[in-house]
Amino acid sequence: SIRTLLSGRDLPLYRIMLYQFGWVNEDGREQTSNGLPLVHGELCMEVAKALSARREVALSHAAAVEISHKFWQVHVDVADGNPDRNGRPSVWWTWGPAQAINAGDGMHAMARLALFKLRDLGVHSEQIAASVGVLDAAIVLLCEGEYLEISFQERPVVAIDNYLEMAERRSGALMGCASRLGVSAAQLDDSIIGDGLQAFGSYLGLVRHIVDDYALFWGLGERDQTQQGRLQSKKKTLPVVHALTHGGATTKRRIGEIYMKRILEPTDADHLSELLDEAGSRQFT
Repeated sequence: SIRTLLSGRDLPLYRIMLYQFGWVNEDGREQTSNGLPLVHGELCMEVAKALSARREVALSHAAAVEISHKFWQVHVDVADGNPDRNGRPSVWWTWGPAQAINAGDGMHAMARLALFKLRDLGVHSEQIAASVGVLDAAIVLLCEGEYLEISFQERPVVAIDNYLEMAERRSGALMGCASRLGVSAAQLDDSIIGDGLQAFGSYLGLVRHIVDDYALFWGLGERDQTQQGRLQSKKKTLPVVHALTHGGATTKRRIGEIYMKRILEPTDADHLSELLDEAGSRQFT
């Protein structure tokens, strides 16, 4: 469904979009996918399947949320300066930040078009409008979460509850959207089921965000470029938020000294992990 939407267009712009999915190389030649799961789309499909939705209708909803996730990754890589994404050069590193932003915006529009194509499957306009509303509301929440995360970088201390609110919006919005769109694909007018599954997806996204925070400091093997980007941009992760709230005075001062540096070195990340361990932040996370 996604390939059909993005393929067959002349401008190289759409090659950039296909590249983000890992389906073509920089020259537009087909290549074997990197095997990464399309988590948001798969969640949407699983919910839709459980509720006996038509497969074609479910695929359009799943495509919309997965394209939205990929467009957001493009923008995040620009914002964080990530040179790599999933083991190869990121879109902005390959085509420049201007074209990356342009491609990301285009993918946002293509996600909505995936839902509008439901008219060809006989879905009523009111249902399509409701699905588009679910997607747009999730993107707004996502932007709110990103705003909060960026604003936290300038704060010396962030409350844990505020952090969790940010993480649930930033990483939970699209997961919640994926679940809710699975309900929409089944064309069920049941707010209890819809609200419940959306809350489940949102919570699942929050958990994945915290797992990523944990892996940033205590993962297996070397940090990849995306993780390095999060460190370089000095994101306030849950372990750091916890340590700055509950750690001793010496620990707080040392963490503050690290975050005051203009550029963090790999050794700073290792030192930071040790400080977080001492503050009990690993166990808390």
